[in-house]
Amino acid sequence: MRVLIVDDSVYSIALIGLIVKRKGHEVVGETKNGEEAAAMIKELKPDIVTLDNMLNDIDGTDVLAKLEGDFNPNQFIVISGSYEESVLAEYKKFGITRFLKKPFEPQELEEALEKAAGSLLTK
Repeated sequence: MRVLIVDDSVYSIALIGLIVKRKGHEVVGETKNGEEAAAMIKELKPDIVTLDNMLNDIDGTDVLAKLEGDFNPNQFIVISGSYEESVLAEYKKFGITRFLKKPFEPQELEEALEKAAGSLLTK
């Protein structure tokens, strides 16, 4: 699977990239910027996107809004340091159901990647 990593933390990008590669997936891009993330999703068409909620310019739900519905919700894994019910509700409006809270265990991301890949292969 081709994975795009969107996170405002250089440390998180490196950790997620390591786990993605260890699971045999390809990192096709990395960005800390939400505007750039939306453009990269449209251009690169990654299979899976790890999406931080709080980015340098806009938040993760704004990235999804910029995609104008042209995405599969199963391809997203939202990763963030905090989750308020209102934030989760916003993601659920887009059909997003995979969430990881920072700090996460590597195994949690590995499992989320496997579930995302599995759901995309069965569609």
